[in-house]
Amino acid sequence: MLQFMSMENRNDFTLPYDPYDSNRSPFTPQIPKTCFHTQSLATYLMSALFRAEYMAGGDFVHAMPIPTLCSKKELLFTGERFDQWDLDVLLYCALNSPVKNGTPLPFQFGPANLLHSLGMRNTILNRQRVSNSLRKLHNGVVEIIGSGYRYMTRFIDRVLVDSHTERLIVETNGDVVTTFRTNEMSDCLQIRKSLRNNGLAKWLHGATLVYKGGLTATHDSLHSLSCPKVRTAHLFNTRLDKALDLLEKTNLVEVWSSNTKIQIISRVVRSNEGSCGLIHL
Repeated sequence: MLQFMSMENRNDFTLPYDPYDSNRSPFTPQIPKTCFHTQSLATYLMSALFRAEYMAGGDFVHAMPIPTLCSKKELLFTGERFDQWDLDVLLYCALNSPVKNGTPLPFQFGPANLLHSLGMRNTILNRQRVSNSLRKLHNGVVEIIGSGYRYMTRFIDRVLVDSHTERLIVETNGDVVTTFRTNEMSDCLQIRKSLRNNGLAKWLHGATLVYKGGLTATHDSLHSLSCPKVRTAHLFNTRLDKALDLLEKTNLVEVWSSNTKIQIISRVVRSNEGSCGLIHL
């Protein structure tokens, strides 16, 4: 079972709070129990909801338990499994949707706009991938079971595809827009663009957005939590080395590693007041 430890700073690995606890976490706004629950950033970025793959395709699952760091909530998913490509598409919609009085409005764009923002070629295949990802994000259902409540939602509420002009109109879930826009993620897409199609590097970058003070994790825990398709520890460690090397070369993180454990400190969102994470089995 994955466990979570949160720290006030990098030198003191204590347990002041659980970042998934909406009553204490700085990541989640204080909201009444009778309201819809705006989830913490960790729910989306520090779980296997968006796997550490890129355009890998996904099997259809029903009420599948998703590995997270939260011991107080259960996360279930029904639909085609998401990966980091789907997260790129969701981020583009959530961060660019117009908002009026705190409510996201329909966002109209062309697939070429999204592809350009990610540094991808505007090909027929890639435009189809955009539409397919939006379909997945609309059809996939996330169920979060917490203390005294069950929260069921989807990431994209409505999608209109104009087959003649290839223009899209997308309504992104308001709670998702709120989560992403209140966590200093305005330059997130530009950073993810530099990581190209390395799904594990993008997943690790997401972890640094949650734990701005840095994180320490065992290789085995990262393998379980990020849920890539590689099955053996050796293959995962090879991919992990490549992902960390890419993150360092793009000047995004500092990394200290051993045979079984790594420590990652963000150079972009580093904050002395930010939460740190220690992830272990």
